[in-house]
Amino acid sequence: MTVGEANGVTPDNAEEWAGKKIGKFNMIFQFEHLGLWRTSDTQFNVKAYKEILNRWQKRLERIGWNALFIENHNQPRSVST
Repeated sequence: MTVGEANGVTPDNAEEWAGKKIGKFNMIFQFEHLGLWRTSDTQFNVKAYKEILNRWQKRLERIGWNALFIENHNQPRSVST
């Protein structure tokens, strides 16, 4: 099994990175949802978070694996409950 960080990859070209036939890896860590913390909003947008991860899961369904995560050690943030 191979895993790669795929910063800048979009759902449209995800199969090139995590795909059974042409992909470079079996699983990728994509970082699109981390942009949610770059806003000036004081509340975490759970709906936007779910929409982003759902889009990735659907795009890679039966093709490759998308790593689901909420935190990243490279980007400090605070999440309110």
